[in-house]
Amino acid sequence: MEIDFSLMPPILYHGSISIHKTSLLKGIDLEKCDERADFGKGFYLTTRKEQAEKWAIKNAISYNKKTLLQNKEPNAVGMVFVYSVDYTILSKLNGIVLENRDKDWSLFIYHNRIGSNKGINNIDAKYDFVYGSLADGKINTLAEQLKMGLITFEEFDAGIRPFSSLGDQLSLHTKEALKSVKLKNMYTVINTYQRRNQHAIK
Repeated sequence: MEIDFSLMPPILYHGSISIHKTSLLKGIDLEKCDERADFGKGFYLTTRKEQAEKWAIKNAISYNKKTLLQNKEPNAVGMVFVYSVDYTILSKLNGIVLENRDKDWSLFIYHNRIGSNKGINNIDAKYDFVYGSLADGKINTLAEQLKMGLITFEEFDAGIRPFSSLGDQLSLHTKEALKSVKLKNMYTVINTYQRRNQHAIK
């Protein structure tokens, strides 16, 4: 399936935490991205502001919990970074669309999550970008259970399907793909109803 860039919004959102603000202001560093994410190691954005805000809040809570366990003062807050996207750049690159939650979508996520180069995967960033549906947040546990033979693929497939069908994500995996985005704005978010400190990027 090919992506119709004419249907994509010009603005996308990245949910993160305040700890990463300085780094992101300097630019996106792919080496700092998670090794085993849904679509492979890369920088993830979404068309949905609310989804990015939920990610930001969740990441801040997780970071602060780890900080408390280290007997340190938790100081991270959720932040959403707003990017403009030049789809003419992406249109010239190698990408894949996994918008349907079918077997290929599930296998793609599974292989990327366990770091396997078997079957359909993006371990070596063969795709500059990937666009597709969001999976449920318990993927790592389910992927490990499947790898160990504790559950069937059908159980994994059913388990990673989210309750809502609205979530999406665009992941960028190469330096060429990163040239398509430009940071335009950012703001902190305490919860999905309270936003503050919006900063426009010149």
